[in-house]
Amino acid sequence: LVEANNSVHREAALRVVKDMLAINPPVVQTLVGDKIPRLLQVCHTDTCPQVRKECVLLFAAVLEHMPQKRWEELRGYLPAMLGVLQQLESCEDELHECLQAFVQVVDVAPNAFQHSL
Repeated sequence: LVEANNSVHREAALRVVKDMLAINPPVVQTLVGDKIPRLLQVCHTDTCPQVRKECVLLFAAVLEHMPQKRWEELRGYLPAMLGVLQQLESCEDELHECLQAFVQVVDVAPNAFQHSL
């Protein structure tokens, strides 16, 4: 679904993976863990703001729910995710949702952004 040319499908796929992470991280790790970098790469530049928002939320969910060893390969996406936040400045609700997700990450995993600061 993420590789489809349909933004609605990409948005739905990202949401499913993100929601699964909150419920059962080991299953997500097994099923799509190695594909998460590709999901982030494809979706953070999508033309649809909702897809980019879901990409940021997935990034935050990975940091919140996956083991710390998985963070290393994803930390390089932080500048891209911050870029998406800047793009969402005019979309107050979406921006707020993404910022809340980042706050949640810091609450649960305070070291998640330590190497990026």
